Amino acid sequence: MEIEKHMFQRPKFTLLYCGISVILLGALAVGTTIGAISWQEIVVYEPDCPFLLSNKFLCQRRSEGLFRICPQTATAGRHCSVRSYGHLSHTEIKDDDESHKALVHYRLSTSVVFIFALFLAAVATVLAGAFLHFWMNAAEDSTHLLVFRIVVALLFVVSGIFYQAALILLHYTMVQEKTLFTPEQAEIFTSWSQSIQETTNIRYSVSYALFWTALAAVYAASIVLFCGSVSASQYHASYKGSSTEWSSRASREPRFSMDQAGRVEKIFLVSSPDQPRRSS
Repeated sequence: MEIEKHMFQRPKFTLLYCGISVILLGALAVGTTIGAISWQEIVVYEPDCPFLLSNKFLCQRRSEGLFRICPQTATAGRHCSVRSYGHLSHTEIKDDDESHKALVHYRLSTSVVFIFALFLAAVATVLAGAFLHFWMNAAEDSTHLLVFRIVVALLFVVSGIFYQAALILLHYTMVQEKTLFTPEQAEIFTSWSQSIQETTNIRYSVSYALFWTALAAVYAASIVLFCGSVSASQYHASYKGSSTEWSSRASREPRFSMDQAGRVEKIFLVSSPDQPRRSS
């Protein structure tokens, strides 16, 4: 029993380090996602307007997040406004504004998928912490613990898939906002003059990079947990195989006995094909 407990220490510490790494990666994914949503700077517009138009709204540097648009001036700083998510503020605009509906649909879809990916990453991180607690108190590995860590790893994978889908939707939404026009959204890019559109530098910013960091973190967490589980399983399999081989070999080792005449004989605990059974 003492030998088995000693042999369990190596895979136990392997998965201990893996569990700590997974929790840190999961916390990184959750933290960067919350930071990206709060930062509200996915895309940055930097117009290069003529001097006469420098005080106009469209010539101000502005950042756009999932929920807000924040123009920025040198004197007043940032003044954020909530993005339109379906409300028609102008009574003269008809409800059949398909461009407005499409943009609202894309924005809502992107936000929902990001939030769901965040939820899965948070759940997987909490479960990784629970697994680490159970693993530290375990006397040996078990099928339940194996299934537990596989489920946690799969949750991280599914979270990564949703992060990817959200980033694809985000990029598609930003492209559509550069091509669709709706009078409901006065700040939309297609309402700008041609000269300002051509001189505006549009780039992804901090929040976009944080979303990619979260994506990399959840995939890294799943890979670390899968690799740790495989390493522990292979170690147990090799230990069990070597233990069985040793016990089989030891059972075939000869033992010696001396009869009444003083002759020494070999006695096999398991009959050897090269050693005939003694006749009584």
